Amino acid sequence: ALAQGQPVLLAAKTTSLQRWAEQLQQYATGQTLKAERDYWLQALQGADQPLPRDKPEGTMRNRDAAHASSWLSRDLTHKLLKVAPAAYRTHVNDLLLTALAQVLCEWSQQPSVLIQLEGH
Repeated sequence: ALAQGQPVLLAAKTTSLQRWAEQLQQYATGQTLKAERDYWLQALQGADQPLPRDKPEGTMRNRDAAHASSWLSRDLTHKLLKVAPAAYRTHVNDLLLTALAQVLCEWSQQPSVLIQLEGH
């Protein structure tokens, strides 16, 4: 618009930063978030069972480590990246996390495992 000599039209004013911060503070200290917190604390109670260890009395060293690797064919890779997410209406990361959880449950002989994630 400026390059053509036209005045710039701005969108209508939205919530001020101060009002947004006030609303965020109200939400953070309100009953809705407290109820969610209470729900998740109850749901996760006892979910922090440690995985079994070969040497619970000592520390593991690199020389004690074992490695495993695997790969998928081109066809299975396509199915994992394209077909399965569409079929299950999810993202491939959700499928991989589900597979990891199932393997950890089977290996540890626990009915469930807690996988903590951090994302940015």
